Amino acid sequence: MVTADINPFRLFKELEATKTRAPARGGEIAPEDLWVRAGETPFKPGPVVGELQKAGIPAAIERGKVVIRQDKLMVRAGQRIPRDVAQQLARLEIFPLVVGLDLRGAYEDGTVFRRDALAVDDTVVRGQIAQAWREALALALEIGYPTKETIRPLLAKAHAQALGLAVESEFPTKESVKFLLAKAYAQMRALVARAPGAADEELRAMTG
Repeated sequence: MVTADINPFRLFKELEATKTRAPARGGEIAPEDLWVRAGETPFKPGPVVGELQKAGIPAAIERGKVVIRQDKLMVRAGQRIPRDVAQQLARLEIFPLVVGLDLRGAYEDGTVFRRDALAVDDTVVRGQIAQAWREALALALEIGYPTKETIRPLLAKAHAQALGLAVESEFPTKESVKFLLAKAYAQMRALVARAPGAADEELRAMTG
């Protein structure tokens, strides 16, 4: 039982941070799959090779060094760790156990927080909040709901729609007149291209 004056989630994080890896002695339950990876070891050739091989580790001597020839799954998660395997894992500095205080739950202001609730991933939660913010912003823009964050995009959207309507209805304004003139010029060129004989010299020169 622990009493504290800090938030249960902060307490959980602080206790988790004090946990350390520890070597197995043999007989413990493997918390995860225990692998020995291929590669060189810091050991010099000698009896260590036979001891590693006896524990089932594919050790050999190559170019004057003790190496592990290939990856080897030594113990599956949930199985007991044999004593000889535990000794060689410790020799290879593979520490499968986690030692420290395990907070099972916390009580604050009438609410009991169990371990699964306290063990939140900050990165995941931040990502969920960011996703919720993006979805809320998209919804507010879709329904035209003005907020501090949406007012600029809404005004830009309204301006673009108004300009498009003015051009479509041929209503001249300070912003739409250049688009109307460009549209009229394009229509004139298309008309001259269809009836080149009907255009006078000045119009043909203007439209190329």
